[in-house]
Amino acid sequence: MTTISLGSITPGKVSLFKVGAVSSISNTTLTYSYKSGSLPPGLKIQADGEIIGICGDVNTETNFTFKVEASGSFGNITVTQDYSIRVKVPTTDQIANMYGKLHTDQNTLTAYQNFVNSRSLFPTTSLFRPSDPNFNTKRPKFLFLAGVHATFLSTVSALLVNNNYNTTLYMGEYKLAEAKASDGTVLYEVVYVDLIDPKAGGPNKITLTDVNLPSITVDLTAGTSKILTDSNIPILNSEISDLYLNVITRMQDEVKAGLTIENFEYLPLWMKSPQSDGLVLGHKIALVIRYLKPGEGAKTLYRLKNESTYNIQSLPCNIDRWYIDRYLATAFDQGPYVSTHTGDGSTKIFSIPYNVNRSSSLSVTLGGVATTDFVANDSADTTDIFVSTGDISADISLNGLQLEFNTAPITGTTILITLNKTTFGKSLTTVFDSDSSTSYLTTFDDSGTSFSNELVTFDRKDVEEQAIVMQRSSITDRITHVSKQRELLRTT
Repeated sequence: MTTISLGSITPGKVSLFKVGAVSSISNTTLTYSYKSGSLPPGLKIQADGEIIGICGDVNTETNFTFKVEASGSFGNITVTQDYSIRVKVPTTDQIANMYGKLHTDQNTLTAYQNFVNSRSLFPTTSLFRPSDPNFNTKRPKFLFLAGVHATFLSTVSALLVNNNYNTTLYMGEYKLAEAKASDGTVLYEVVYVDLIDPKAGGPNKITLTDVNLPSITVDLTAGTSKILTDSNIPILNSEISDLYLNVITRMQDEVKAGLTIENFEYLPLWMKSPQSDGLVLGHKIALVIRYLKPGEGAKTLYRLKNESTYNIQSLPCNIDRWYIDRYLATAFDQGPYVSTHTGDGSTKIFSIPYNVNRSSSLSVTLGGVATTDFVANDSADTTDIFVSTGDISADISLNGLQLEFNTAPITGTTILITLNKTTFGKSLTTVFDSDSSTSYLTTFDDSGTSFSNELVTFDRKDVEEQAIVMQRSSITDRITHVSKQRELLRTT
């Protein structure tokens, strides 16, 4: 059987691969499933033939070969086909992306989500991969920088001293763009709005001297007269102060100057594809409203402009932090939390070289496809210890596990066993205690730390996403003042 090459992918990029077959029997719906072999790490096959996921890290360029089975609706058709995907490794570094999220109140977020989930504006049949989390737009965010070589958070934070502080962007008009394969085939379309920076085109910094200070306000009342200035603005004849403007492009430049960035290479495909006018959009600060199937964009754009009652300009875009999805983290839990085995066609039981407390803590893939076809058996040391101190408790059980499959993995199948991250929150409020009387302290500061409606994950070497909060909220926060007198007051 000839192996069909689907193309290549780079670690850190979203898969757009798809497999398909044509049935000779009319009105037959085919479903697809993994049969054998290995997909690139992080990728899996959907029933509709879509291969979804983000390609994981691979040390050397590797060609992954796997078999897919297509089945008819009533079991009247079964056929298999071998495919291959090559993973290219331009760098051994992990690649991260930085995002800005639109933080809103719950009512505003609900209104936006009702809008993007509207079946009249966005029929299910027009959506591209609606179940793929990589194409989900219910949480509004935009790409700040792509292709950042992962580094320590402290390194990134140190680059946010100048220019990076709270800013507000404004929504533009609805637009349409296409994502195309190298042969020009449209893979998907996007409806988006540009996020407009009102300070765009401004200089990198302004030097304040006595000739360009903002106006001083004089407040006259019946009993007093006050001469007021902004408490953050130096008075005349004070030291010269540099103000770094919070223009988005300047913020990007600050990060680019200190890190290795391959921004264009890792942009979403729609930003790198030639559009109908032949031009490539390049990196845009833009909010994607919906991902659509080829040919659905123009109809959707018409509905948005003529039938929608939602005002996209009412959605606030106040940015006070950047999110980075991969970085070199300081882990709470040290050790190897991934184990790899190879099936031989007969072995069902495989050892796990780390401690866990329940089988649900594990994720298992066979040839790159997730499976739940296993049970976890206690290994030799099954001592169960329960520790309870105040509001802190821990169930320390199972000094390792043995994982047993219901059916022995076939010869050559790669078995990947991963310990899941420990996550708190999930739309709840998570409070880490501050009881300093115990050595089992889990708080992050002396007064306790509370997270509302945020997932809090104890990472294992790296995490999916971390926020870096802006260091200040005003361009004048860091100005040095000579005079301590902020207000001149005279009583009449």
